[in-house]
Amino acid sequence: MTRDVMPVTAAFFERLVHDSDPLHAISTLSNIWSSRANADLPNFGLSRAEYMIQLCLIYSGEVGNGGHSQFFLNRGGRVIRDTLDALRGVGLPELESTLARAAALFPSGSVPDNVEDAERAFDQLTGRVLGELDDLDRQAFRFLPEPSPHPAASSSGPV
Repeated sequence: MTRDVMPVTAAFFERLVHDSDPLHAISTLSNIWSSRANADLPNFGLSRAEYMIQLCLIYSGEVGNGGHSQFFLNRGGRVIRDTLDALRGVGLPELESTLARAAALFPSGSVPDNVEDAERAFDQLTGRVLGELDDLDRQAFRFLPEPSPHPAASSSGPV
């Protein structure tokens, strides 16, 4: 079931995107349309722009709450490429680089798309690699806001 969402005026959107901190803009926009998000649909059933913002919010919430391990174990690798594109697109190249480096720590250099396969690959990571992942978590924390109470920013949400 979907709910109607009040449209966002172009002036509000422009002001929000150009005059706000990127993560604040992401959170604000996501709050507007998150009621329509459905993880079972392509792009969560959102427009491409909404989907990209939602990915940034999911990444910042998961990593801010439990580090990259939480992001990978809850999401697998299926949204990593799109999340990298989204982080770059909203002006967060530091987080884009951090995510790319974290994903490359997995065996074969990438996180398996399937959550169960990602969990098995994660279990193979050595102590040294887990230490590198912790370092990348700390690097990401420098760019992330305080953890968000927004449901899409935690593993308990449907998206």
